[in-house]
Amino acid sequence: MRARDGATDAPCRVHLVDIHDLRLDPQALGSVGSRPVRATDAVAWLRSGFQSLNRSPYIRFVEGEEAGASDLSLRIELINAYVMSITHITRAASVVLRVRYDRPGSPSDDQVYRGTHDALNWVSGDEARSSFSAALAEILGAVDRDVRARCSASLAASGN
Repeated sequence: MRARDGATDAPCRVHLVDIHDLRLDPQALGSVGSRPVRATDAVAWLRSGFQSLNRSPYIRFVEGEEAGASDLSLRIELINAYVMSITHITRAASVVLRVRYDRPGSPSDDQVYRGTHDALNWVSGDEARSSFSAALAEILGAVDRDVRARCSASLAASGN
């Protein structure tokens, strides 16, 4: 984020409060062909993905004592994640998340994000994982944009 005079502002301090998997079966991710796709720890996968936003010069994740001084808090819910064969040679993966944004002095707001990825079916078991990663990357791009917009709005409202 840049101030009007061109000086660089401090990055937005973001607290990742929690991540919940709301799916009925947290290990089921659909199937490719006749092969079921299973997850071991979707919450850890999401946490790792969201932590990648920390690479942005505009976002800095804070924890512990620093969390009380955050500019924005995120609560993430995994609503759905599945992969399925469309034809015998193609597959589609989808990830649906709800992110609750909390800003000091503002009401909470929720945003639902859907990331998708279509690809060819191969024989490797890694193909579904790569499709889920691509779908999550699509979501993270939108979340990055929305975090920056909410932080900018908070700074503008506070007069900074």
